[in-house]
Amino acid sequence: MYLPAFLFDIFCSRVAREFITGSLSSPDTYAKKYSQEAGEEYAEVSEALYIGAATEIVQFLSEIEAGEDAVYYLDCFAYNRLYFSNMNVERKMKPMFGTILDPEKEEEYKADITVKNFKAFVFNLRSDPGKKAPTGWAITEEEHLEKFKELFEKTNIDFYIYTTNINSDTQVDFLNCGILFSKDNFQDKKKRTFPNWDEFLGTFIQNFPIWYLV
Repeated sequence: MYLPAFLFDIFCSRVAREFITGSLSSPDTYAKKYSQEAGEEYAEVSEALYIGAATEIVQFLSEIEAGEDAVYYLDCFAYNRLYFSNMNVERKMKPMFGTILDPEKEEEYKADITVKNFKAFVFNLRSDPGKKAPTGWAITEEEHLEKFKELFEKTNIDFYIYTTNINSDTQVDFLNCGILFSKDNFQDKKKRTFPNWDEFLGTFIQNFPIWYLV
C-alpha cells in the first residue's frame, strides 16, 4: 500500500523547506525523517527519492533567484497539492469512501514528476497570485494533515555534523545515527521558540573538548 502521490509531493517540499531553513549541509537527514516516519500504513519511500527531488527543487529555486521567496513557494506548493488534484481542479477533501490519506494500491509517485510539478507551479504562481496559500496558513495547523503534525514539527539533528572536534585531529564517523527533538520542547507557553537552538547546540558540542555519545 503506497503513499499517495500528492503526499509525496508535499513531503518533498518539506524536505526542501527544512533543508533551506535548517542548519545541516545536505537534505539527507530531513529525507530520512520522512522516509522512516510517514506511517506504518504506507510502504517506505526510499530516502534517495526525497533527496533527489528536494535537491533539484532547491537548485531550481537558486536558479530563479527565489531568495526569501523560496519558503513562500514551497508552502504554496504544499497547500495546492493538498487542496487541488491538479493545477485547476479542487480535490474532494471528504470522499464518499475512506479519506484522502488512504494508501494507494499502486506506486504513483515519481521524483522527476514532483520536480516538474513544482517548477510549473512556481511559474504559474508568478503569473497568477490567486494560487498562493491563504495568509497565515501553516502546514502544522492543517486539519487534513493532523496525523502528520508531529512529523512536521520534529527537528532532526544528525550526529554527523558533530563528529569533528576542533580541539583534536581525531575523526569519527557515525553512520545512520540521528536524534529527534520535538519543537514543543523548546517553546514557552506562548509557543515562542528559542532562535537557532539547533545551530547553537552544534556549535557548543563542536567546541567542547571531549566527545559526546548520546
